[in-house]
Amino acid sequence: MNNKTPNIYKTGYNLVTSLDYDHPEKSIDKATKVLKKSLKADATLLFKKNQNNKFDLISASSDLYNSELKYIINIYNRRRKRDFDVELNDKTIKRLMILNIPINNELYALAVTNGYSLNDNKEAINVLKKSVRNIIMNSELIYKLRKSSITDEMTGLYNRSCYENDINELSKEEKIITFIITDLFRLKHINDTYGHEKGDKYIEDASQILKDTFADKKSKVYRLGGDEFVVMINDYTPFVLTDKLFNASEKVKNIDLGLDNEDLRLNYGVSSGYSTDIDELYREADSQLSANKQNTYIILKKDRRK
Repeated sequence: MNNKTPNIYKTGYNLVTSLDYDHPEKSIDKATKVLKKSLKADATLLFKKNQNNKFDLISASSDLYNSELKYIINIYNRRRKRDFDVELNDKTIKRLMILNIPINNELYALAVTNGYSLNDNKEAINVLKKSVRNIIMNSELIYKLRKSSITDEMTGLYNRSCYENDINELSKEEKIITFIITDLFRLKHINDTYGHEKGDKYIEDASQILKDTFADKKSKVYRLGGDEFVVMINDYTPFVLTDKLFNASEKVKNIDLGLDNEDLRLNYGVSSGYSTDIDELYREADSQLSANKQNTYIILKKDRRK
């Protein structure tokens, strides 16, 4: 436990350098570790108030027991959620500082255990709170900007730019991947006959089905444009994949567009191999997709020109 006041401006500067532009979601964890070192603390923790008026732990510089977390939150609640820096009669946590950090309509709380005391130094407290507020706001802003640059606005799936970047990186590695290309049966006909509102719903509902079907960490779903989707899986599990594609296809058939006489289908082509041959994998999957589409038109006796 330390009673001297740290160089809070240096701490603020160190917090700024913890902002990770490439991985903004990691910035908060880096910031809590910076604070632990700068404040010579046993632990620094950041909580966020949830919709149930309780506080969730979103980052911690060190692991704490659940009992210790509950103890910290109980003290905070008893003090009516005000800023404080006090000594405690506890064997483990002998000093506790908690600072409220409101951001827009949300409330964060920074907790520091057994660290430097700010001794009611209002200037130091304000600098620290402002620095933490800035790191939270900037990391969230950068995360949103990065996310918007790699996601399709209409569907929330990864976009073509993200796809091209990923295949460029994958082509440098030698790993087994599964490549799936899909499109939606007769989307142009739906758009031309019933309007783009129906067509957009067709795309949006099918996108959600693909997102839910391939929600595991090994898979990524991209919308390349129109009704063209690609799924890339860092693995090859043919039996599981067959079940997933069948289930996704059945769900697409049941999309409710209010059009009783229209057949909704998910066409797809699949290939697997090494990521260094990704161009060949694309051509193989695309060729299979074209064959499957032709079979669908023949089976359903539909005019492919529509």
